[in-house]
Amino acid sequence: MANEIELKLAFPAEALDAIRSHPLIVHAPRKGEPRVLDNTYFDTPELTLHAARIAIRTRRMGNTVLQTVKCAAESVGGLSSRPEWEQPFNKAFDFSAVDIKPVRKMLQGLSAQLVPVFSTVFHRETRIVQPVPEVCILVMIDTGKIIANGRETTICEVELELAQGGADDLQNFAITLAQDLPLIPFDLSKAQRGYQLFCMEEIKPTRFGKTPVQMGWTPLQAFRAIAMQAESGWLANLHGALASNDPEFIHQFRVALRRLKSLIKACKPILPADFIKRWSETFSMLTDVSGATRDLDVLRETILQPMLCSESESAIEPLMRRSLKECEQTRESAKAALTRLPHGVILLTFNRELHRLNETTPCKALPAFARKQLNRLHARARRRLDAVLQNPSSAMVHRLRIAFKNLRYNNEFFAPLFAESANNNFNKTLSELQDELGFLHDLDVALKQVDAWAIDDPELHEARLHIEQWHAERAAKAMSRICTGARTLLAEHTPWQKTPKPA
Repeated sequence: MANEIELKLAFPAEALDAIRSHPLIVHAPRKGEPRVLDNTYFDTPELTLHAARIAIRTRRMGNTVLQTVKCAAESVGGLSSRPEWEQPFNKAFDFSAVDIKPVRKMLQGLSAQLVPVFSTVFHRETRIVQPVPEVCILVMIDTGKIIANGRETTICEVELELAQGGADDLQNFAITLAQDLPLIPFDLSKAQRGYQLFCMEEIKPTRFGKTPVQMGWTPLQAFRAIAMQAESGWLANLHGALASNDPEFIHQFRVALRRLKSLIKACKPILPADFIKRWSETFSMLTDVSGATRDLDVLRETILQPMLCSESESAIEPLMRRSLKECEQTRESAKAALTRLPHGVILLTFNRELHRLNETTPCKALPAFARKQLNRLHARARRRLDAVLQNPSSAMVHRLRIAFKNLRYNNEFFAPLFAESANNNFNKTLSELQDELGFLHDLDVALKQVDAWAIDDPELHEARLHIEQWHAERAAKAMSRICTGARTLLAEHTPWQKTPKPA
């Protein structure tokens, strides 16, 4: 069994010549001649292997045919390590070399049911690079296609496979390449993409589920695991935002970055000051790039769309036209700005620094640490609620919204440590109140945007008046629910005061 450590990087097709001619690649010796790899992936008709995260393929290279079995590994920031078994293929599968007994037993039992599911055909060029002594990396440039059910999708990838050295060496080399080339880490394997194509699954925005935190971990272990989960969402939604006009990709991209920024603030006691400053600023910068696009999407979807088919429709028609024009222009500008950013360097550097963090600060056990941070955020939310009750201005409401958001994020981060039912109820109510606060913020931002447009387009003054009047009742009810619901929620016992679950 080989344990393959590799890092996958995606690139736009037009960057192929620049990759081939990069000084670190063009002068490196070839490993064999460039070749076409024709692969067929097998599974049962019910896709049993896919469900078990096992891939079986045959690969034809000239007159040689190889059989490969791979077990999936978690891939974060494109970096993955997974067991692999490869041997010659002679018309029938042979799984005797698979030395993980449950995997071998499963494959032998399914052998008679295996059928071709999809194929990949791509051109591979391999170079042997030694960036520093004692480090050897195989650089494989793959261009081609995945084929399933009569559909195709392209392959444009650089795979870096570690032949000698450590994972840190692999990341250092990838960062060096990404400083000059449009390379972005890519977590999906060719097999995963093939199954998506076979199942005709559309790529969907990645949302965040239960965090992987466990009792017995240190705070730093918890920070790293939560950050890696958010990083995966950041990366997946970035690829979606670059390839699609679905605004939800941009939204979830921004959510991932905001969650990371909130996590860093909560874990300030255990993180180096320079790490906190650098990455908080970086996440703010990345979020700001798409901020105007998100605001215009919300203006159209949340504020204007509900007003259609009402007596205000004709009054807001000029605003609908203006907002559509501005939305298209802003989306193009944001996408261009997003494309120009050095995402590969940023993501790879963040992942490397995550793994380099050391336990240097003595602190309480994880549940006690989590309680302390949650109590601090809870107290901040109560102070900001008191400020809203005294002065319900848009600025105070926005500050309360941010406080609720950070409290909810962190309650989700550490949720596995505490009583599940109480935690779920608390977060559900918190999320509902945050939605109300979000609506008030969206309405305020929308009105300010219309005011700005109305300076050179007086026709929009009437539309602005209709927006304010049409949403006035909902805004008043939202404020009432916030004041009543938030006071009740923040006065109750918090779920993190409950006895932690046993390990």
